[in-house]
Amino acid sequence: MKDGTYTLDPTGNSGDTVHSLKDVVAIVVGLVVLDSASQQIADISKVSNAFDDPTIAQITANPPVLMGESWRRKLLQPGFAAAARIPQAAASQIRIYERYLPLNIQ
Repeated sequence: MKDGTYTLDPTGNSGDTVHSLKDVVAIVVGLVVLDSASQQIADISKVSNAFDDPTIAQITANPPVLMGESWRRKLLQPGFAAAARIPQAAASQIRIYERYLPLNIQ
């Protein structure tokens, strides 16, 4: 947001519609990617379920912990593959990306 904070809800009221994006500076996008060979040996839904959305506590922490950092921490935990119930060979091929997409709304 323009005030330097992060939010999961730019409407500020848990609504379904954003009426104005003029207070939003950027959108942060996070991706968890698995190569095609690993997709053949791992259940994609298990991979997806292993990486939670950030919580309000995480994004309001000082400094904020966004999805990329949270997901990397989880991926690097000992026993991640077993906990996620995916083969270690597939877990070792998971890549995490996080990008900031600036908005130039006047």
